[in-house]
Amino acid sequence: MVNDKQGILHIINSSKEAIITLNLNYDDFELALQREKLTVTKGKEVEKPSSIYHSTINLPQLPLPTFSGDPKLWREFWNSFNAAIHLQGIPNIQKLTYLTSCLKGEALEAIRGFDIAPENYELIRQVLIDKYGNPATIKKSLYNEFYSIQRNDREWKSRVEAMEKILRQLEALGEDLEHSSIEVTIESRLPPWILDKVYQMKTEGETWTISKLRQFLMVLIQRNEEVNRNQKPRQELIPKEHLIIKRGEKPPPYL
Repeated sequence: MVNDKQGILHIINSSKEAIITLNLNYDDFELALQREKLTVTKGKEVEKPSSIYHSTINLPQLPLPTFSGDPKLWREFWNSFNAAIHLQGIPNIQKLTYLTSCLKGEALEAIRGFDIAPENYELIRQVLIDKYGNPATIKKSLYNEFYSIQRNDREWKSRVEAMEKILRQLEALGEDLEHSSIEVTIESRLPPWILDKVYQMKTEGETWTISKLRQFLMVLIQRNEEVNRNQKPRQELIPKEHLIIKRGEKPPPYL
């Protein structure tokens, strides 16, 4: 009986030791498994950052442009609409709905009579391109605006900037601006003190071009703006105690 008890105790102790050993091995196995998972996860993060990045980008929703029938503004309108709607993978009926919602005034009247149907999207788009996107029509509109700019000596900067904006659009359409009518128009819109500088530069011997005239005017505007930003009113530079002048006293020489 005693031997049986000792045998049972021996079995129990052996079992406890085996359990302890298994637990230790299990802990080691769990630790190794966690390390393996961490390595795999890091590898995946390195391999797929770009796809995760692109899938989580949320671009801001920009308001759609509008167009009222001014040919000068057609290219700007269509470039925006083209990127926002036309090139997107959506049904033509949706594109047409967006397009008609962007049209105002004369442009909307130009497509009056067309049904809002998917097969009409390309037809309406072509009608607008033919009417407002014709380069000759756009150039004519730009030239009319250019020649209609009036001289204003006090607002000379805004006049020069308005002319330059139009000339850049004409250049983008392939126009050669090096002709006398452009030069005469620009000079006739300049105040005398600027025109005097222009004539002085013409006599310096270098070949004079309209491009040089435009560059000179842009530099002049930039310089004028820098002077205005850096120039402070004289009163701000005068010490406050010198601003109080008693009766009978002469003001400081800088007042």
